[in-house]
Amino acid sequence: MILQIIALNTKPKKMKINPPQKIPLLFTTVCDNDLYLVNNMDFTILKVRVDTCSIQETIQVSSSDKMIVNLKPQSIVKIEEYDPIPDSDLTTQTIIEIFWINNDTLESEIFKLPVHKGKFVSNVILYSDALIH
Repeated sequence: MILQIIALNTKPKKMKINPPQKIPLLFTTVCDNDLYLVNNMDFTILKVRVDTCSIQETIQVSSSDKMIVNLKPQSIVKIEEYDPIPDSDLTTQTIIEIFWINNDTLESEIFKLPVHKGKFVSNVILYSDALIH
């Protein structure tokens, strides 16, 4: 009986409800100055096209176009290298296009990473709450 009275006389506590956490499904990460792509999805990416363009002031200095095939779930692949001495003054943008099969149809999505100067930076490309076509 005493416990019931105490419970009735206490103010209800506000419960803090945390929203569901976003999980990075596709992202880039940097290790030893090099850029890697991580497939944290539950399916194999059929193809990944990586196009990186670097400019110094207004002159395009370098461009690379790479194709990676069958990027398995929970895997990582190096997509770009960085040399601190010649590349530190470059402004770079990386564009990643992924291809996958959906109901016997080849689908693709293009992701443009933010432009940056100097060394590579990590970026989340796709979160768990995002939809791809």
